[in-house]
Amino acid sequence: MGGRLPNRGCRTIECDYSTPLRHRLFASCCGYLERRGYVQRTPHGSDRRMPLIELTDAKRKVAMDFRPIVHQHEKVWRGAVTEKEQRQLVDLLHRVQATLTASEEGA
Repeated sequence: MGGRLPNRGCRTIECDYSTPLRHRLFASCCGYLERRGYVQRTPHGSDRRMPLIELTDAKRKVAMDFRPIVHQHEKVWRGAVTEKEQRQLVDLLHRVQATLTASEEGA
């Protein structure tokens, strides 16, 4: 999941806005992560229609172990391109994502 979950957890709809995934795919990913013990769904205090999705301690540990590895690799590839090229790459990836999203909505 591309977005970060707040410590208090968040409703599925809030997570949808912070990820590039469609709602059904996001819900499927949550189920996958839940079965593996990385997230848990708990009742929302005031809105029983949607559960809160919270990271488990197991997921937090994986994230803490994983982040340094990602940052290490990120430094390597960032060294291969200039800041201008990095911005161009991000812009191109956003355009590709926008095109794919528009294509899914039109289908």
